[in-house]
Amino acid sequence: MNVGTRSSVNVTMKIGAVTETVEVQSESPLINDENASVGQVITNQQLTDLPSANRNVYNFLSLDSTVNGQGVNGGNAESFRLESGGTMSIGGGRPSSVTFKVDGEPLEARSGQTVAAAMLAAGRRVLRHTRHQSKPRGLFCAMGVCFDCVMIIDGEAGVRACMTKVRDGMQVVSPRSFEPYECKS
Repeated sequence: MNVGTRSSVNVTMKIGAVTETVEVQSESPLINDENASVGQVITNQQLTDLPSANRNVYNFLSLDSTVNGQGVNGGNAESFRLESGGTMSIGGGRPSSVTFKVDGEPLEARSGQTVAAAMLAAGRRVLRHTRHQSKPRGLFCAMGVCFDCVMIIDGEAGVRACMTKVRDGMQVVSPRSFEPYECKS
């Protein structure tokens, strides 16, 4: 047989004898069609097996399949707090979000995002303009090494947008031409 050649084989199959019996029994349905409540029973063994050396109540969240996000398995209350960048989602809900302003324009961001990431997600590729020639600059290294993303954040000049997490009510100004400043390390 050569590559690309088609061939066929006709096979005749015969019906065999029945040698096996299947018995079907009714059990509780997998889908609850009577009401919209969702419940879960946590067994004593699951509680015993929890990694709860520090007795943190948030470890219980990892038992529920409807809970996900940063911090679920870490068992940390910070997962719920906006100011610490929590991204906990329960029952399919959206993770927490914050609103901040860039040059007076309100932007919505996911809690825990950096200023630079939130601006890029909102379609703002230019983060600032250079001081001397007013050339546009965007995100370059994204790890706090270069100075392409320095901005004025809450009145403080020279703050790296790639390293600063958004906070609710934060005020960000894109530098265009202003007095010289020192970059924060």
